[in-house]
Amino acid sequence: MQHPKETGHSKNTAKLIGLVIPNATIYVGHLPADFDNAQKHTNALNTTLIYPSALSTPIESASTILKHVEGSKDKALKALTLAHEHLILLDGSWRQAYALWQSNPWLHGLQAHHFDTPPNRQYDIRRSKKNHQLSTLEALAYSLDVLYKIDPRPLQNALAGLKSHWLTYSKP
Repeated sequence: MQHPKETGHSKNTAKLIGLVIPNATIYVGHLPADFDNAQKHTNALNTTLIYPSALSTPIESASTILKHVEGSKDKALKALTLAHEHLILLDGSWRQAYALWQSNPWLHGLQAHHFDTPPNRQYDIRRSKKNHQLSTLEALAYSLDVLYKIDPRPLQNALAGLKSHWLTYSKP
């Protein structure tokens, strides 16, 4: 879910996600009505929100649970894995992401994860106060790696390309 002010940024990492992961969908808006299509395809049983809130749990512990569930015959345990069918990330500045979170109470009913041990941010062409504040692309790469053991390098390579391009052409 992308804040409208993010769409025109030349340093927009969500746009790269769509290029690397063809089945990714970017919904742009601010209010619940802007995300009607997202709401139709997601629910509390099949969707996980990647956003640090009072309701979120560490993604690293979810990964541990998923490992135990894989070989289990317990239906309740297997149901936990369904919550990772869709991932939602909030794209924008921290203030914009918070505004999306506040304006869309339907997100509050989803399973949510935050990062206890995020990687150091590589996306340094935009300012951040802390080294663990990741771009949307970095947050997705980390989530896919932790939850599914999907190789994050294609996303990381796209980010490195954006960074290289930006640094080459932004110098006076």
